[in-house]
Amino acid sequence: MLTFQNVSYKKILYNVTIEIPGTSYIIGRNQIGKTDLLQMLFYQKKLTEGEIHLQENIKLGHSVLGRRQAFFLVPENIGLKWKDFKLYTVYRLFTKKSFVVSGLCLDYHLDGQMYFHQLSHFLKLVFYTHIAMTMKIPIILYDEPFKILDFEERSQFLDFLKKWGNTLLFVITGNRMEPDISQSVQQTFLLDSRTLIPLKGGEKYANL
Repeated sequence: MLTFQNVSYKKILYNVTIEIPGTSYIIGRNQIGKTDLLQMLFYQKKLTEGEIHLQENIKLGHSVLGRRQAFFLVPENIGLKWKDFKLYTVYRLFTKKSFVVSGLCLDYHLDGQMYFHQLSHFLKLVFYTHIAMTMKIPIILYDEPFKILDFEERSQFLDFLKKWGNTLLFVITGNRMEPDISQSVQQTFLLDSRTLIPLKGGEKYANL
């Protein structure tokens, strides 16, 4: 869980106090600052005011483990430079270690000898999540993944969140309320007017 305490950041958030559970979905119109919000968490940028805590006694940016605490994915851009690489090579570039087969790999039949370009958009997200898990990075930030997923992959992604959402903290952004998203995430928020508004249902926010 991420806990925001009186957080202000640029023109995106003002004096926000809220708890963001894993897994959470943040929607908002284009240019409202969703990507900037994820980048703030990933790069641990200095807040205008307030604090963000990953756990009760761990302030984001001051991990007692000394590791990066978030993994940031822009699905539209992922893998452009890795397309001709095998998965074990990409894995080593990130982790500096030999390829490890995790439960995630077994679930989705990922093998280190596969080429990156052989993966669907959905499986690329799974592969990067596997990297984050084995690096013990607790927060996965997906910036508008539904923009690149076809209908079948979208269903796979929702099932993936439902199954693995208790293992990692996922924060996902989008510009519309996705059908059935409430069954795969713990909470949906609307980013608007410099605050995060918890939604119930959210049908009227289907088109922002």
